[in-house]
Order: sequence, then C-alpha cells, then structure tokens
Amino acid sequence: MHRGRSIFGVEDIGVAVKESDLDLPDGTSLLRDVAFASARGEAVLIEGPTGAGKSTLLRAIAGIWPFGRGEIRLGNGRMLFVPQRPYLPLGTLASALLYPRGDKCGVSMARLAAVLEEVGLGTLAGELDMIENWSQRLSLGEQQRFAFARILLVEPALLFLDEATSALDEPSEAKLYGLLRAASWRPTVVSVGHRSTLRNFHDHVLDVATFSPRREQLPAMSNSDLDLVLLGCHTSEMAPSATHSYCPLQYPIASS
Repeated sequence: MHRGRSIFGVEDIGVAVKESDLDLPDGTSLLRDVAFASARGEAVLIEGPTGAGKSTLLRAIAGIWPFGRGEIRLGNGRMLFVPQRPYLPLGTLASALLYPRGDKCGVSMARLAAVLEEVGLGTLAGELDMIENWSQRLSLGEQQRFAFARILLVEPALLFLDEATSALDEPSEAKLYGLLRAASWRPTVVSVGHRSTLRNFHDHVLDVATFSPRREQLPAMSNSDLDLVLLGCHTSEMAPSATHSYCPLQYPIASS
C-alpha cells in the first residue's frame, strides 16, 4: 500500500496483491485489477459497502477463495484466519483453546489462564479442564475474545480477521486490537470490518469499491472517508523480489 517507489526486500513483504480478478462461483465479476502491497508487520483494513467483496478479497489473500486469477504473495511464517464466529470443538476448554494443535503442544495451564485473562475471559481460567459444548455456553462476544486468546498462543506471522470483533463493544475491540499491535512478534494483519474506529489500529485502509466493475451502483463514500482511503499501488511499484509464498489464483477451478 506504499504509493511511492519503495521496494520491499524478500524479508520485508507482508502481503502483496498484483493484477488480481475475483469472481463469484457462477463466474460473475466481483473485483477487477486489485493491486496493493503492505510491509511485514503492517495492518491493512479492508472496507467497502455491503456486498462489495470485502470478505471475498480477504479469503482470496488467505488462499481459501478459488474463483479468480492473479498473483498473491505472502511473507514467510505461520498464517491464521479468524472468522466472525470461531469454531469451538466439543471437549475441555483447554482443548478448544489449543485447537487445532491439540493438547500435546506443550502449552502450560498457567499460560492458557494468562491469555484468557489478557482477552477479558479471566473468569474461565478455573474451567480449563471442564468439558462443555463451548459454542453454546459462550456468547458470540465471548467466542470472539476466545479467538483472540488463540491468536496470542499461536503468534501468527500473517493474521486475517473477518469481522472478528463484530459482537464486541468498541472499548473491548480496542483492547484486543491493541494487544495485536503491541505484540512482540509483529504480525502482519489484514482485517475486514465496518466500524470507523477500527482505522485507529491499522496503517492503511483499502476501499474495495475502487476495484468493483459495478462501482457506479455502490453507495458513494463521503469526502471525509475518501481522505483516509489508500487505493493501493500501481503494479510497477510492487516488489519483484517478494516471492516467499507465491499463490496464483486458478480459474476456473477443477471439479472434484
């Protein structure tokens, strides 16, 4: 998302998207010529009107949307995708917290209790050995806090958040994003969200309506909004050497 002539070295790339087109499963055009880049450790907020393709772009960058074509390059390291409603398996609270790595990954109960406290779920620290249907026991807001506890345990280099704080109030959301931005491992963060307050925790804001082939039909953003929107970089400004994890989008997808 650097608009100057800055070139990222291989070790500096966070996310780079070049000349990417995204479609709906039926082949309908959704986004065209998406191009932007962010450095390692930066945070990008994807905004836009409902139905403009925010979550689709996030999933494509994460490698879980196959309908499209283009180039997506990611920095090295562990990647974690956090949806709006995280998956909580049946079993103990500790096993749900450690999912999908399992109970044998060497994390102590004290560490699990500490991360629960950090995300505002300290009252659950005494229930780590309890077996429950946690997806029913916990509210959506508590589940979203729980997902952030997982993030603190995994320490991903690349983190994708799809409306991951939508059920939380703004102070709680600010606290959780503050934990990410202050983290010693400096994750590259790509978020989808609607609240304008999220901009305070991101280095760049990307308006996906800019890349919509039907942008004239989408609600216009106000001038104050546009002042805060970075439309990405030209493809000539992207780092040719940032080739950590090359992920071309294939279209059409082969049928199984």
